[in-house]
Amino acid sequence: MSSLSKIKIIENSEGQGFYLPAAEKGILLNVTANAEGTTRVKKAVSFSDNVRPGEGSSPSGAEDRPLSPPPNHRKIKKKRKKKMKRKVKVRIIRVGKGGEEEEVNDEVPPPPASEPPPYAYFDISSLPPGYGVFYHSMPTAFHRTRRETARHTEHETQIETLRLASERLVSSTSRQKQDRQRKIEGGIVRFIRRTEGRTEWSDQKFKGSVIAKIVGVNAHRLQYIDDRVTMYVYEEMIDGQKLTEIINTTHENVKYLPGHKLPPNVVAVPDLVEAAADADFLVFVVPHQFVRNLCNTLVGKIKPTAIAISLIKGFDIAEGGGIELISNVINRSLKVPVAVLMGANLAGEVAKENFCETTIGCADKKVSLALKEIFEADYFRVVCVEDVETVEICGALKNIVACAAGFCDGLQLGDNTKAAVIRLGLMEMVQFVKTFYANCKLATFLESCGVADLITTCYGGRNRMVSEAFVTTGKSIEDLEREKLNGQKLQGPITAHEVNYMLAARKMEDKFPLFTAVDQICKRKIEPKQLIELLKNHPVHQ
Repeated sequence: MSSLSKIKIIENSEGQGFYLPAAEKGILLNVTANAEGTTRVKKAVSFSDNVRPGEGSSPSGAEDRPLSPPPNHRKIKKKRKKKMKRKVKVRIIRVGKGGEEEEVNDEVPPPPASEPPPYAYFDISSLPPGYGVFYHSMPTAFHRTRRETARHTEHETQIETLRLASERLVSSTSRQKQDRQRKIEGGIVRFIRRTEGRTEWSDQKFKGSVIAKIVGVNAHRLQYIDDRVTMYVYEEMIDGQKLTEIINTTHENVKYLPGHKLPPNVVAVPDLVEAAADADFLVFVVPHQFVRNLCNTLVGKIKPTAIAISLIKGFDIAEGGGIELISNVINRSLKVPVAVLMGANLAGEVAKENFCETTIGCADKKVSLALKEIFEADYFRVVCVEDVETVEICGALKNIVACAAGFCDGLQLGDNTKAAVIRLGLMEMVQFVKTFYANCKLATFLESCGVADLITTCYGGRNRMVSEAFVTTGKSIEDLEREKLNGQKLQGPITAHEVNYMLAARKMEDKFPLFTAVDQICKRKIEPKQLIELLKNHPVHQ
């Protein structure tokens, strides 16, 4: 069958993209696009494997069938005189057997003399086999690429549109190879080259599977991302069967995300190096105490051009009585740029596709645009900021405050007391940033990673839940982790220890009484009921 059977989109002189239903049914179309924004089918020619374009008879009722007018038809009509002066740009691309592309503008048939201006006419059926026509006067009008191309430059947008259209003329089985070799207008498609490849996940727990679900859907949807998303999973035996085999067979993480299907293009891999090989994006979703060893395993095994994204909430203890941001640990070990993603995102609610927001901290604006497209969903909205440090610090410190909120719930101190504890915790978070990270922006606290995440965690997170049980049951944190978290580590007590390790080295515990009290309560050095007495003399009350 002629490659022309894959032509699905035509664009008129006003930049409106249309699907041509007849083309999907095996009919080649001759299309007239006028300046008023309406498009008419002038001739429809059926074809089969043995019929070349231009041959065959027209189906009944195919003459002059109008297509739907564009959504902004009224606006176009008002500016008719101005728009009539525009000309539709036409480009012909021939796609060879190996996926190579050749521009053949000199073979474009001239418009028929019978068609007066302002009509722009092109006879699709006059093209020989293997050729396609693309109207690209306003490339962002293609419906599935409107958001993807809106932020590119005009030149990049035209390249992107031509690429997407030309992919409809080639076999999907060879798309990955052709994407890596594709050249248009004599230059490499930089946006595609920069973001092509696999997106990898370093995860063995609940939240990683939740986010992998979003990325899997986006990887399949976005044309410049390889469909395959590999997820590193620590191998476990579930009822005599390997967890990775269960995930890849049933497309469900039955241990950490039961009841929620993963996209079929998300593949579980038990080998970390294999999962990360050739990845353009490395996404870390592991307990922060395992990051250093994980990075040591990956040194020299990943692409030097890779980009890391950390969803890890916590710090690493540095020598000399300090702490280090997890993003710095990854950057120093792997020598790659690191962005962070934090927000009010309880994994269970994200898995149910309840609406929420998140924050991506990324210093590179161009990378931010790519990350936004990879992570954003209709129910998972992304806001990008450049203040990477504050985004990450908020994600770590809020777990300490959530523990204090849980102690309040366990002691049944009421909403007023809990609200006061949350406010004082927020004040200590702000003071911590101002004291130790002078370049941070306080406005970042108003993003989802700040106040929103703090509220969510203090009312619905597992740090709050386990801390409440710590008071009501008298069990240790370790016992409650095994009982309530399926063996996963609670981040609040660990982060409280790391923060107070630094505060003690600087003799600043009295400046952060809530952080200090949570650490001491978790270590059973003081009773939970002493928390409020310590907060009554908080520095903000002086």
